[in-house]
Amino acid sequence: MDTTEDTLALYQLQARYGHVMDDRDWEGLNAVFTDDAVVDFQPFGLPRMEGLEAIVRDFKWIRHPYGHHVTNILVDVDGDTARMRSKILAVLDDGTSITGQYLDEARRTSDGWRLTYRLGKPFPRRPKKESD
Repeated sequence: MDTTEDTLALYQLQARYGHVMDDRDWEGLNAVFTDDAVVDFQPFGLPRMEGLEAIVRDFKWIRHPYGHHVTNILVDVDGDTARMRSKILAVLDDGTSITGQYLDEARRTSDGWRLTYRLGKPFPRRPKKESD
């Protein structure tokens, strides 16, 4: 059963990711991911990154959205591990946006909750109807 304290800490972790990304604070990623974390953004056409060092290195060259918004966060805590599912809305530099979801796994560490795995999946764009 989730505790309110764990749920709030995991919500904070999701928010921290958005702020770190939007600030381009690559060193701040150590407050988001474990050293052995895996980030899989292959569905977005980006590489799978294994380990914090690779995540920081690759995030420095990837063209990131300017605004990361995480919503509708579902949390399932089981002891010192957690699974999360959330929706993302990212605003690009040209004002367009992309939407999708994050499927995350997290672990409680001595420094608080950290992501151990993140899968990012875009939602497909729907074709416009004649009536739109």
